[in-house]
Formats: sequence, C-alpha cells, structure tokens
Amino acid sequence: MVRWNTEPIRYEFLFAQNDKKLTLDVVKLSNLPINQQRNELVFKVNSSCISMVLSFWRALRHLESYENFALHWGRVFPQREMRLLEKLILEFRGRA
Repeated sequence: MVRWNTEPIRYEFLFAQNDKKLTLDVVKLSNLPINQQRNELVFKVNSSCISMVLSFWRALRHLESYENFALHWGRVFPQREMRLLEKLILEFRGRA
C-alpha cells in the first residue's frame, strides 16, 4: 500500500498480486471522523505485473526529466532507486 496526500484529499494505492496479474485499486479517503468515513474507489486496473511496472517506470522517467524536480518536490530525484528499477526490468525481460 502507498499513501498519497494531496491535502485535503488523501489516496491509498493498493496493490494485490493474483497469479501473474496485478491489481491496483486507488481509494480516495475522506477527511471525516473515523465513524463517518466513506472511502471511494476512484480507479481500478488489472494488468500483467510487467505492464504495470512499465507504466510506473514511464511516469517516473517523465518526472526525472523535470528541470526543477528538487525545487518542486523538496528533494532530489531518487536516481539510485531508478537505476535499480531499470536493472530489475532488464533482468525480468531477459528471463521472459
């Protein structure tokens, strides 16, 4: 699970693997008191694991190209982690 806070709205990204498929549910969390919360499923996708990983990789590559990434996000882009992800993708493709 990944949480994303866009203030005042929060989202949870829930990943579940079923055999060779991956499901991603994006749930919008309400800011109401716990006994009044009504969470809403705003997006759902089922895909092969590699297809979903490549979608995220492409989005990350796009973010990586931002000139002012550190200024906008308050931290440098995670280059080391991106290279590790690319290495794992290449290894997976070599086995497929």
